[in-house]
Amino acid sequence: TTIGYGGRALTGHCAGTVALIVIQSLVGVLINCFMCGIILAKISLPKKRAKTVTFSHTAVICLKKGSLCLLIRVANLRKTLLIGSQIYGKLLRTTTTPDGETII
Repeated sequence: TTIGYGGRALTGHCAGTVALIVIQSLVGVLINCFMCGIILAKISLPKKRAKTVTFSHTAVICLKKGSLCLLIRVANLRKTLLIGSQIYGKLLRTTTTPDGETII
């Protein structure tokens, strides 16, 4: 057409053009996969959460409702909230039998 309305079409006569479009498509797919991988890794990995939660060096044993309780202070060093977090602990007690054997 004389005013520029028309379409560009790929022909098989130029092998370099076909190869360039194939390479461009493959590079585009690789870039998309790489970016999706980066986003997924950022979302799914906890950023060293064990280093941002600290425990106090001292603990308190007090009497609550007639039984002894162990109180430990836990601090979150990040500005974000911990949602749905759970902390489990085990108390190990050593006892010595009359035979002199130590049991944990």
